[in-house]
Amino acid sequence: MLSAIAEAAWRLWNDALAVFGPVPPRVAVAAACLAAALVMLLLALRPRAANKRPGRSPADRVTLAFEPRSASEHGLWAGEDAGPPAVHTGPLGSPREIMARLEAERSSRVIAIIHRENMERQFLDVADLEDALTAIRLTPKDKPLDIILHSPGGHIRVGQQIARAIKAHPAKTTVFVPYFALGAAAFMAFAADEIVMSAHAGLTPVDPFTPAGPASAVLKGIAGKPIGKVEDETVMCADIARKMVDEAKRVTCELMHSKHDHSGVCRLADELVSGKFSRDRAITAEVAKDVGLNVNVRMPGAVYDLIRSCRRGHAHGASVSFLDYAPQPRSAALRERAHHAPAFGVFDSAIAHVTERAARPAVATQWLAHSGGHVPEGSVERAKSLIRRIEAERGSHVICVIHGENMESDGFSFDDLEDVLCAIVASDPARPLDIVLHTQGGNAFAGRQIARAIKSHRGRKTVFVPYYAMSAGSRISLAADQIVMGAQATLGPIDTQLYGWPAPSILHLVKTKPIEAIKDEFLILAEDARKIMVEGRASACELLQGSYSHDGSCAIADEMMSGRWTHGFPITATVAKGLGLNVSTDLPDVFYDLVRCFRHADGEDPSVLFVSR
Repeated sequence: MLSAIAEAAWRLWNDALAVFGPVPPRVAVAAACLAAALVMLLLALRPRAANKRPGRSPADRVTLAFEPRSASEHGLWAGEDAGPPAVHTGPLGSPREIMARLEAERSSRVIAIIHRENMERQFLDVADLEDALTAIRLTPKDKPLDIILHSPGGHIRVGQQIARAIKAHPAKTTVFVPYFALGAAAFMAFAADEIVMSAHAGLTPVDPFTPAGPASAVLKGIAGKPIGKVEDETVMCADIARKMVDEAKRVTCELMHSKHDHSGVCRLADELVSGKFSRDRAITAEVAKDVGLNVNVRMPGAVYDLIRSCRRGHAHGASVSFLDYAPQPRSAALRERAHHAPAFGVFDSAIAHVTERAARPAVATQWLAHSGGHVPEGSVERAKSLIRRIEAERGSHVICVIHGENMESDGFSFDDLEDVLCAIVASDPARPLDIVLHTQGGNAFAGRQIARAIKSHRGRKTVFVPYYAMSAGSRISLAADQIVMGAQATLGPIDTQLYGWPAPSILHLVKTKPIEAIKDEFLILAEDARKIMVEGRASACELLQGSYSHDGSCAIADEMMSGRWTHGFPITATVAKGLGLNVSTDLPDVFYDLVRCFRHADGEDPSVLFVSR
């Protein structure tokens, strides 16, 4: 821009000389200084909206911190074959503004189905069904339909009905999955002409949930047990499970039949619905292509912006958003019925745990990512300054995952998954990545996807553990080129826990006791545990490859998830080195300080008292 201004000024000067004749040197110098001053003034007054950040309330608290960057602000598309999108240089804007921009760019109708804990609904329910069907009905028949999915699943019928409506739309249909679309939400992806996934996004298999457990686990778990020894409730659940799996397969075939030959459709149904894999298996873009889905990774930056924009407001919003229609407020009674709907044949297993949780208060998200609560403004600013200091000293991009009793989250959640993937997508892929972990663990699917995303980052990856990174946090540590631990810090085993029982212990039960003498519930859990252990070992080996030899990496994985230790066993730096992990204990004090920024009494006096020196 400066060169263009200089060239224009030079042409103007030559024209003036031609008209007015030679100019005295002093006048020429004065004119040049005046012109330069005007240019500098114009540049100083130029709007800098792209660098503005929303303010923070003194009531904020933080569980995950990074310096965010708007995906469309950087013009980011995921995938090596991505073409350059139109670069948006302004602030994120409201969801409606972003959707309007996306519709204009793609000449389509955009419908967004976005679930999270601070939205009106946390998973697919009957209110979402009404809103989505209304949006599709109001879409002109000749207009392409773009569905943006960000959901952990929910009601099986809701996912199937919306999917059928997508399938019936005459114009081209595209489903965008920037982060995840699990369980029942995956039906919508199956229905689309095209699926667009980010490099780190995941679908999951569909496995309907019964009171006895996932349908596939119920059927396989009791298969070898004499029917006379099977409890009456389990027999009834198995009957329903058979019907539900068959129905899910038939719906999958129905959704895909026009785009694939029948043998291909059956193969897809067997791969995605039959219970061949665990409910936590991530169907990445690469895996989806392998099983025959029409997938690409050209994700518009505006899609990331839309998901982030919905995190900022304090007020609840509808889960289904689309332009030129405002969903009517739901009565308290309807919301109550939807929230407490029975799980019997209704939910997919990916979302079952959500129905068991009490609803948490709505919170707002600001620019240190996940927020809401009682972290003082001064602590937030100190954390930002420490992050910038680390980044300046190490030339890296810093991502912090900090969980705790007086934080907004006690462990990894789907929101954490979104935050970390957002940070990685907005990172320079060649820039070193520093991940600060302070966590007891959490959601297994979220932990695995975060670990895979970190592993795929091309720059050097270092995990810093000042105090502890257990369970899912330990799995994420395996993705790093190096783990830097505090002298007394610990990692932990990575064996998955099922309803409070360690998977290795469940498998030990079925190996040591006659099957007819084992309770039905543990036979069902054992089938779940078997699949989870197989996939967990494979993913751990995958994370360790490249940094460690193949044989060595699988040996490390076997030690950490075989059940040799209890789930809370402290793996110190010495033990970790003995396993073969690349561990250092040269941890700078700034990382301790960063974690301590978020340690607050939250209205209560701490139990440990000391005078800071």
